[in-house]
Amino acid sequence: MSCGDYDSNALKREATKKDLFVPNYLKRYINIKKVFPKHKYTEAEEVKLSDIKKAKSLVGGMTNMLSILGLRLEG
Repeated sequence: MSCGDYDSNALKREATKKDLFVPNYLKRYINIKKVFPKHKYTEAEEVKLSDIKKAKSLVGGMTNMLSILGLRLEG
């Protein structure tokens, strides 16, 4: 799980650069910004699972998501 696509893309580049074998179960991840519960901040319709991969995130990032949930960033 990551908060954006950057982490996944960086790991792919690093594995390629170092010629590392990456098992299939490590090639999948969840971009939490794309599946963040929209009912918390918008009246938009639910996103279908098939649309998540191509969906744009509607939240600014981790601090924005935490703020919406009434939580503060620690660490």
